[in-house]
Amino acid sequence: MIIDVTKKSEVYRYTISIGYLKLPDQLAKKVYENELIFLISKIIGINAIKQSWMYIPLLHPIKINYCNISFEIENNLIKCTTEAYTFEKTGIEIDVLFSTLVTLVNMVNLIEKIYSITDSIELRNISVIQKIKSNTKPELKRVEKSITTSGKVDSFGLVFQEDYNGKFFEVECCGRIRLRKETIEKVKCNEIEKGNPIEISSATTCSNVKQLWKLLPYLSIVRITHVKPKFIIMDDGIECSLIIRSIGKSCLTECIYGVGIGLITIWDVVKKYEKDEQGQYPFTKIEYIKPVRVSTL
Repeated sequence: MIIDVTKKSEVYRYTISIGYLKLPDQLAKKVYENELIFLISKIIGINAIKQSWMYIPLLHPIKINYCNISFEIENNLIKCTTEAYTFEKTGIEIDVLFSTLVTLVNMVNLIEKIYSITDSIELRNISVIQKIKSNTKPELKRVEKSITTSGKVDSFGLVFQEDYNGKFFEVECCGRIRLRKETIEKVKCNEIEKGNPIEISSATTCSNVKQLWKLLPYLSIVRITHVKPKFIIMDDGIECSLIIRSIGKSCLTECIYGVGIGLITIWDVVKKYEKDEQGQYPFTKIEYIKPVRVSTL
């Protein structure tokens, strides 16, 4: 069910989301010096926030008044910050989380293409750090940080990869969202107003991995032959594992994204029960998304 917001008043709704991309030490410096990875990912992330309602099934379509994405370097971590606001009847936090996820997933795709890295990359701590609802226009942070150490730009084009003699690939990724214990009890008792978050997220994951190429212009269409999401309800969160099989090309990027979109969909379905009295999310967090294995069959 899409919640009825018809009679709600329009106000300014502002959100900041952050997420981290963890890189192997030997790869981090190379990535930091390639400005193009950051520039392309920023554009794609901003474009994604305008389309989030198309990919998260119970999300309301809203207009985006402002969005900015910035990056900071912390040792072998890339911190992505997405800031946006709208003047609408409903919040923007899920849209901002989606933008952060797509930005980081695009970085994974470009890193995989340029440096041939297929594992040892992990998304961490995707969360909402500030959420404001106000009758006055929010004061923007406009965070801008240096994203390279040398200013060097390496150019590259889209490479359409041919099938490698019909080789079959199988990729498995996993992730976890932390939720309140009270929310978990409601999930177990089927008391979530929007519907069953596991069923909704499973269908969303299967649908989204087939469409990721629409969001990421440097991603070739992958011949996906099998998608199997699995969600496990824990005492203080929900774990997601995802197996995808493909022909001719590894589907690592699709698998990382599939886990992420599944967890964000869970967040959207249960967000009513995760907010505190100030409308913030002090406990909710996507703790990690990471590859488990990349293999050929």
